[in-house]
Amino acid sequence: MKLDSALENCNTVCKLKSLLVKKTDVKFSFWGKRLVTIEGYEGSLPLARFVWRVEYIAPSDDKFSLLNRYRGNFIAAKINKLYKKSDEITKDCSFITRIFIFIGSYFDRARFQWFRSVIPLKYTFEAPYAWYEMLYVPEKH
Repeated sequence: MKLDSALENCNTVCKLKSLLVKKTDVKFSFWGKRLVTIEGYEGSLPLARFVWRVEYIAPSDDKFSLLNRYRGNFIAAKINKLYKKSDEITKDCSFITRIFIFIGSYFDRARFQWFRSVIPLKYTFEAPYAWYEMLYVPEKH
């Protein structure tokens, strides 16, 4: 199955998490685009497509149960990990590719949008753990 069609079929947080659970790898094209490959799927997609998919799914998924919040937290951590890994790979790229990466990063609206919105998403998705913190009160000696 092609990765493009698999991502388009992900219309809930559950389906997107099941796609990202598999082994993922990030690499750069010569022109500096971050490409994600997932084991078991053909082809690769820009990392920005995953970011836009999360932005599309998160507001439309009205079933924000504890499990969906956990899945969303996993997705956010996975995308952050892919961005971090791609930043580390940048050090090993050729000089020309680094220039294209820099230019592409300057105009990368998806990355800007992701890091601008990941803070509210993080608090939204980590909400299920708040009940534990309310129950656990350390004893004062």
